[in-house]
Amino acid sequence: MSEIAEIVGGGTPSTSDPEYWDGDIDWYTPAEIGEQIFVNGSLRKITKEGLNHCSAKILPADKTVLFTSRAGIGNMAILQSRGATNQGFQSLVCNDDIDPYFVFSMGEIIKAKVKRVAAGSTFSEISGKKLGDLSFMFPDGIEQEHIGAYFKNLDHLITLHQSKFFAGNSAKITDSMISWEQRKVGELTTELTEYATMNSKLPLFTSSRNGLMYQSECRGSLTTNSKKTMFSVVPLGACTYRHMSDDDIFHLNINTLEKGIVSREYPVFVATDKNDIRFIVQFINSSPTFLSFCTQQKKGGTRTRLYYKTLCDFKMMVPETTEQKKIANFFQGVDQVITLHQRKLKYMDQHRNWGDLYGSL
Repeated sequence: MSEIAEIVGGGTPSTSDPEYWDGDIDWYTPAEIGEQIFVNGSLRKITKEGLNHCSAKILPADKTVLFTSRAGIGNMAILQSRGATNQGFQSLVCNDDIDPYFVFSMGEIIKAKVKRVAAGSTFSEISGKKLGDLSFMFPDGIEQEHIGAYFKNLDHLITLHQSKFFAGNSAKITDSMISWEQRKVGELTTELTEYATMNSKLPLFTSSRNGLMYQSECRGSLTTNSKKTMFSVVPLGACTYRHMSDDDIFHLNINTLEKGIVSREYPVFVATDKNDIRFIVQFINSSPTFLSFCTQQKKGGTRTRLYYKTLCDFKMMVPETTEQKKIANFFQGVDQVITLHQRKLKYMDQHRNWGDLYGSL
């Protein structure tokens, strides 16, 4: 990786000095990246004085791929305007012969390899040197541009479908949204409190930003050997999430696997009869106000906790049931396209012959 890009870390000016903050220099944190492709404007900004008094560096636009190196490791976005980051990044300033969008399109491949070598006692982290030492397959510049353009067009198609859904029939959408109501999550969902031990033979799950996963597929092993330990039961179609986070980001996941169990630190809930849990989860996971809501829950220490009782206070706009289902179905289709996109990337990495593969694209 060090042969195709300069790897640049970040830094944070002293938060106790007001001269360092509220300037005109974009300054990103990992929590802002999420699933965006491009970033152009950070939530917080620093001054030139602040930049000069920390290890952050100005990163160039259109050739920098931001890469989160801790607590949400491996999230990527292409920088569209020059800016800096905090120390939670090891960003890739691509060489002139490297296509940034091609690097971004390799995100799942890069993330998977990084997670295998990341280390840390409190949370996983990768250094700039370790990231630079990792090897990946890269074609020449022209083929990078072709492959990058292919995935760029696919991402653009997804964006167009989203825009068409919300703006294709503006009068109809406007009339429909008049009837949307602001409701608390607690009014839309109800918590489940069924418990079981490992003796129940139900599979053990863990929650990640890629969805609910079998514990056996994750790095590490079960932390308890006790057959008497009680776990929360997650029925098929129920939602769960880990209520502790190192970076203020909480990702809700619907169980689409089978009936299983999760640690007691995972709340489990379902939608009430008149609501669609898929719509609720999609809204919350993509809402910028939810990130702010989570950040406000930090009560001290290194981890933020978001209990179900607290989540119940989050307010969201909700249409009637039929429209919830239509919106949920639409974005479920978009997610399937994204999954297909990711599978193609994995297939490419396994076969490591980009030239032959490009002809089939």
